[in-house]
Amino acid sequence: MTPFNSFGFVNDLIEPLSPREVDVLKYIEIGYKNRGIAHQLDLTVGTVKWYLTNIYQKLEVNSRTAVLVKQSEEKSKSEHLPPYEIPLTILTS
Repeated sequence: MTPFNSFGFVNDLIEPLSPREVDVLKYIEIGYKNRGIAHQLDLTVGTVKWYLTNIYQKLEVNSRTAVLVKQSEEKSKSEHLPPYEIPLTILTS
């Protein structure tokens, strides 16, 4: 079985995303800017930028657009999995 995290990425990262990093990613997916993410999660803009730096390093990307592209690629890979291996976040979206 292929394990996925709650954002749809295969869990083969050297260091998994923290729950707070996943929260930040969800707001990126919706289209929020750093200030909006900071407001929604009760963080400073600097803290949001720090989380983004960590996320980019873990996912081996360098922009929020690249994060969304990578997520899309992971979701398309899962389209070829048997239903019991498709992550719940994909089934409910």
